[in-house]
Amino acid sequence: MKITNFILFILMGIILIVSINYKQLKAHRIINIVLYNPDLTFAHIETFTTTVTNYLESRSNDDNELALEFFRKNEDLETYIEEQSPSFAIFSSWYYVNNKKLYDANPLLIASKDHKTYYNKIIYVHKDSDIKQLEDLKGKTLALASSGKRDYLYLDKVIFKEEINSKSSLIVIAVPKDMDALLALVMQQVDAALVTAESYELLKESAPTYLEDIEAFYISPPIPMPILCTLEENISQETINHIQDVFLTMDENSLGIESMELLQIDKWIPFSDDYLEILPKEQGYMDILDKNKGYPKINNWELLMDWNIRGAWAEDNEIEAIPNICIIQTDTLKRYSVTIENFQNTLKGNYHIFSLNGKQEADKIIPLINEIKPDIILAIGGMAAAVAKENFSEIPIIFTFVLNPSHLYSPNVTGITMEVPIESQLSSLKFIIPEINTIGIIYDDKYSEDFVMGLEKACEDFKMRLIKKKISKPEEVEIAFESLNGKVDALWMPPDVFTVVTQENFNLLVNKTEENNIPLIAFSNLFVRYGAFFSVSQNDESVGNQAAVIAEEILSGKSPDEIPIAMPIGIAITINLKTAEKIGLDIPAKKLVLVNEIIK
Repeated sequence: MKITNFILFILMGIILIVSINYKQLKAHRIINIVLYNPDLTFAHIETFTTTVTNYLESRSNDDNELALEFFRKNEDLETYIEEQSPSFAIFSSWYYVNNKKLYDANPLLIASKDHKTYYNKIIYVHKDSDIKQLEDLKGKTLALASSGKRDYLYLDKVIFKEEINSKSSLIVIAVPKDMDALLALVMQQVDAALVTAESYELLKESAPTYLEDIEAFYISPPIPMPILCTLEENISQETINHIQDVFLTMDENSLGIESMELLQIDKWIPFSDDYLEILPKEQGYMDILDKNKGYPKINNWELLMDWNIRGAWAEDNEIEAIPNICIIQTDTLKRYSVTIENFQNTLKGNYHIFSLNGKQEADKIIPLINEIKPDIILAIGGMAAAVAKENFSEIPIIFTFVLNPSHLYSPNVTGITMEVPIESQLSSLKFIIPEINTIGIIYDDKYSEDFVMGLEKACEDFKMRLIKKKISKPEEVEIAFESLNGKVDALWMPPDVFTVVTQENFNLLVNKTEENNIPLIAFSNLFVRYGAFFSVSQNDESVGNQAAVIAEEILSGKSPDEIPIAMPIGIAITINLKTAEKIGLDIPAKKLVLVNEIIK
């Protein structure tokens, strides 16, 4: 009897434990919501996902724990959906239309902004450009934010007019975010830029004079806003109701309002198929600009189907044979790998990749490359570029990751310098801290005279003041700083590691600027990691795409000496948030999401 009671007691305990565990499992069911929208061109994904995830976590209940997965590239999204089978998704409308049957997607809600369930994208050009009608874009260079290998469909279906029937070439430069496209246009690195109106206004707000010479050329047809949908057939109505409530009441919660600001929306409303219909002209377009009526508008979704788009997403290009391409890198660095990957994704070729490992392998590599007889050499890093120039005078060479390429001048050599235009650096700084009006710089004209002249000119263009303090010895830096203290809103470090930015002086400047709440602007993200506030450098992804476009020009018949050495298109902003806190700066999330690297 005692044994029987004992067994019953054990069984009841097991049932109780199983029941508790079941309730815990039920209570902690994770509902993954995937987000894919190419027009959300964030650089710092973590800031965005943290903000939205914090809101979703605050709205989780006993049954569902809500989580967000954000994707920049459609191929990564599709892999995730196949492997993880998420329950819900927020898709851009055009992606939803093209893939709703594949995912058996059931729409629930659509986003809204300013009482509209659609938005437009704009092609901007210089006011003195010869681009006057859509046909004039043929053969021109267009910068736009990239989100994946097959995003040329986005151009095909959303942006360009179907009237164009002749075979043409549009050279696409892919950049990480809209601001990079606008900066490239302003610097006349590209002929046109495709961005959202919000991105234009955001940059204009912080640096209005910078955009004076560009204007809207084309406004896209209305594009329906992103759509929240289910991806799972057997999901309970209770869970669907919960998710709908979470999104419909987003504007009632401070975390939700901040999340919507990053999503560039202000409300979610119930979905209707009517929202996917192309709005006829008589229903009106967004009044994006004050002088909107004078711009031609594109009014059809079926576009460019017979155009040959070269550049970022070229599937087939004008080059008949697949070229042999050798890539020489100074070393095997992660930054180099990012550039190589984007170069390969942009240009088809038979690739042979070599690493010098600090020039140790040069003697072995040179004969191997001679045997391959490549059509082009891509050299990554200063040493790789020097080795390529010294040993392959008959092969076209494209260099990258070279700060000062003066020693590389040769008829068979062109490339992309690492030097980011000062104007791009200033506009980025004004974007982050609009109230900066006076900049100070300590410099030795033996090393920085040209740089200071360029900075002075850029400050004039931005209607900012530059206060200069010239020195000739490292020990004069502290006295120069004290003479600037109280007179400047920020201190700019020149690219001079001999007089101004010695290790001792760098530590001094970090301490002095922190004590006096002055942002310290560096010329490399390495200095930001050690205490400077801010830097702007090249974007390694964009450099790969930009180099591939140069390679296509060479493979199509141009000589390298016909292609000027270029500055990088696409920038990488680095901010030290710990330093920002010390000097009393609070950077809003809507700006942090456009920062590439955040040091905490």
